[in-house]
Amino acid sequence: MSSASSSSPAFTPLASIERDVGGEASSVRGLRWLPEFVPPAECARIVAAFAAAPRAWATTRASDGRYVVDRARRSVRHVQLPEAVSSSLRARFRALIPALARAYETSLRDVETPQALVYGPGDGYGLHRDVGAGAMTARRVSAALLLNDDFDGGQLRLHHNEGGQRLRYEPRVAAGALVLFRPETLHEVTPVTAGSRYAIVTWYV
Repeated sequence: MSSASSSSPAFTPLASIERDVGGEASSVRGLRWLPEFVPPAECARIVAAFAAAPRAWATTRASDGRYVVDRARRSVRHVQLPEAVSSSLRARFRALIPALARAYETSLRDVETPQALVYGPGDGYGLHRDVGAGAMTARRVSAALLLNDDFDGGQLRLHHNEGGQRLRYEPRVAAGALVLFRPETLHEVTPVTAGSRYAIVTWYV
């Protein structure tokens, strides 16, 4: 895989992607996207690497602090991609640090190791935020890369309070798009109803 372009990418606010589910245009603070962060052909190669890679049910943090498999809250498999693929992806994400630091007006020093995830039929991830205890307190920007779009359901849905109302936003993006948002944003992945949803997630710190 080639590294990301050294030129500064353009970050587009949500209003340019999709209107909220209720039909009123608005914006979620800190939501941005890059429409073709990874070219479609390269996405297909990454998805192909999922096939032979080890996988296990992803965990979630329980009330007692332990990390456990709880498919009622988070039903998705974590995939261990080949080191060459994972390292190349991380380098691509790292190349965005200067532009992201300017866009979010914050200091960013690195990006966490990308996580490869696959959602099958019935899988999803309930309402949550990407911040918490320990290392999660350092997170400044969440990043979600969609690798395919030939599935039903599995929609990234972000929740936003505005004027005392909770609004829902569903960025409609094609394979290869990178969605960026603040980790304190309440969000979910709705259940997949057909096909498999392949994605890469990481966090800038």
